Amino acid sequence: MAKTAEKSDSPEKPAEPEVKSTSSAPSTTQKSGNTKKIIIIVVVVLVLCLIVCVAIVAGSGLLVRNAANSITSDSVLNTIQDQINRDSKDGSTINLTQKTWPSDIPSYVPQFKYGDISLTTKDNSSGKPAWTIGYLNVKDNAIASYTQDLKDAGWTVDESSKDIGLLEATYGTYALSIGVFGPGATLTVSAK
Repeated sequence: MAKTAEKSDSPEKPAEPEVKSTSSAPSTTQKSGNTKKIIIIVVVVLVLCLIVCVAIVAGSGLLVRNAANSITSDSVLNTIQDQINRDSKDGSTINLTQKTWPSDIPSYVPQFKYGDISLTTKDNSSGKPAWTIGYLNVKDNAIASYTQDLKDAGWTVDESSKDIGLLEATYGTYALSIGVFGPGATLTVSAK
């Protein structure tokens, strides 16, 4: 008996063609890989910035230290003194580097020897000379000792403010005042 092929009444469905994804969006694995790359790049950039900042700070400190070592108080004073000397047109002077008693002060002014001279000035702007001498490291008994020096040199001394560190005196056409404040003092001699 011959077998006949059985035919089914239902039509055969054709096989569905395989559809390839046309989406341009990366897969989840690709997204995860890109995120890791971005994080690594950001971390590397931040580390490089940190290294550069540390190098700049360290370099700045070295530059500042080297600059500070090359600047001395004498060099600063000399620079200021040069500018002051250029600016004075009337014979007035401010001498920040002279640490000695002015040579042109009248000889009858007793030298104040009870501290270290820090600066001297001479003002001729009024047509009459006036000297100011600044002192540091002034001794405790300075006013009492200088009062006696002035009297011995023939000065008339007003001692009314002596207790608060002030002293005034006159001699001929000159007036003198001195103020002692802590470790510093200012002595002024001027023509009346």
